[in-house]
Amino acid sequence: MLAGLLSLSAAWLPKARRRPRRGEIKTAIMAALAHVDYYEDRDTRRPVEPDAPGARSVGLPYREIQKRVRAEHPGGRVPIMTIRAYARDARQEGYVLPYRRPYSRRRTRDSGSS
Repeated sequence: MLAGLLSLSAAWLPKARRRPRRGEIKTAIMAALAHVDYYEDRDTRRPVEPDAPGARSVGLPYREIQKRVRAEHPGGRVPIMTIRAYARDARQEGYVLPYRRPYSRRRTRDSGSS
């Protein structure tokens, strides 16, 4: 019986989940970095139309980009510093990214303990 189990071909074995390749993750990060969420007035920071005078583009926060890429490519590593490095490199190469990104709010501990 043991000989029968050893003779199984690799086709019968379950396939391991393939980790996403770095190029696939980079493409997803770059697409999310270039996404314009809305436009705001540069003085009041209120949403305006894209062609309004003083309008500037606002992109997705880095944490939201991280969540979207992880949902699209489970099993892939997507550190925030990598996203920032890709944004820096894209700007240095001449790509136009959104003018600003909102900060994602950090979770704070409840300081009301006695």
